Amino acid sequence: MPQTSAGSPGRSVLALSFALAVFFLAAGLAPGLDPKKEIGHFIIDLWSTDNSDIPQNSVLCLLQTRDGYLWAGTYEGLCRFDGRHFTVFDKSNTPEIQNNGMLVMAEAPDGALWIGTPNGLLCRRDGTFRNYTTADGLASDSILSLCFDRRGILWIGTTLGLSRYQDGIFSDISAQAGMELGYASALAAGLDGRLWVGTNKGLFSYANGRFTPIALPGGKAGNTVWS
Repeated sequence: MPQTSAGSPGRSVLALSFALAVFFLAAGLAPGLDPKKEIGHFIIDLWSTDNSDIPQNSVLCLLQTRDGYLWAGTYEGLCRFDGRHFTVFDKSNTPEIQNNGMLVMAEAPDGALWIGTPNGLLCRRDGTFRNYTTADGLASDSILSLCFDRRGILWIGTTLGLSRYQDGIFSDISAQAGMELGYASALAAGLDGRLWVGTNKGLFSYANGRFTPIALPGGKAGNTVWS
């Protein structure tokens, strides 16, 4: 590999390249990863309980919010990562957290962070947490999936079907439609306004107050849809 001295053109080019890279990163103009490169050509960092403040190594969900923070949900709490350090929110420092298991996350149009746990639905807004349960209208306290549709309505998949949060009110949609969906393990909002619901009884679409079962190619009736 060629060597460069302290004042050589090679060293100057390297310094300029680094400065430009920093500039474009700071400006938010840096391109994404090159798909033509092998994974081994990139620098890979690993954060674990051995070298960071992350409370547990099983990361169950990830979300980067619009303010730039990366949020990670683990079995032992919720973590906010700023690129160098983890800030942990759990039962020991946040009374509203009833269960440290953070299963799923979604960001609302207003910037609020919603987190599904086995003991309720957490909402973090303006730095404050609140926990919602069946007492507030949820179908179940055990949350499996979350999704915002294009109207900003929050859909909540639980172990006892589908719930909706709209205009500050929770509704048990499965009960209203007379459907026993069971586990609503996956949600996706379609551009046409339909909601897609993956359950332990198969795939459904929901529109105009009705659930419609969808046959999967090569699948059997009742196959669980996980994602």
